[in-house]
Amino acid sequence: MKTEKVVEEPKIPFPQANSFSRVIDFLSVLVDNDGSMDKEKLVSTTTFNVVVSRQIDYYTAAAIYLGLAQRERTNGNTIYSLTKKGQLIMTMPYKQKYLGFVSSILQHRIFKRVLHAQLNNAGIPINKDEIVKMMKEENLYGIDSETTFVRRASSIQAWVDWILSLHEEYEG
Repeated sequence: MKTEKVVEEPKIPFPQANSFSRVIDFLSVLVDNDGSMDKEKLVSTTTFNVVVSRQIDYYTAAAIYLGLAQRERTNGNTIYSLTKKGQLIMTMPYKQKYLGFVSSILQHRIFKRVLHAQLNNAGIPINKDEIVKMMKEENLYGIDSETTFVRRASSIQAWVDWILSLHEEYEG
């Protein structure tokens, strides 16, 4: 966490994706399909476990936000593919792959701040109001209402919890 360099926030909507495991599922589906797939086929795949099809947009957008995937629109089709960074991470051995995901998340200052605050709070999640306050200080792209801040705060907390669960997995 201390050595990860922070990147400039991308000018794309901040992700709403509470299950980081589903972001990984999406990337795995791309790997299984030679690194790219159109949205129509992605919607019909059963290996990408989403409850409703609009959730696909949440998890694909999260991967794009992290710089692991990209979206192109050609001839009315939406095609998702792995970026070079996404390809590199997805070919790594298990532990390095997950460290690559953590690194990609912590390159965004808001996640680093929330993780740091939670670690300073003995690992106990900080309250959503505090996360929203930090988010407003970070001037995140595309968040313009209080309800949107609160929904995105849930995603931040979920990703931080996911990171901490990895530590428990390796310690336990």
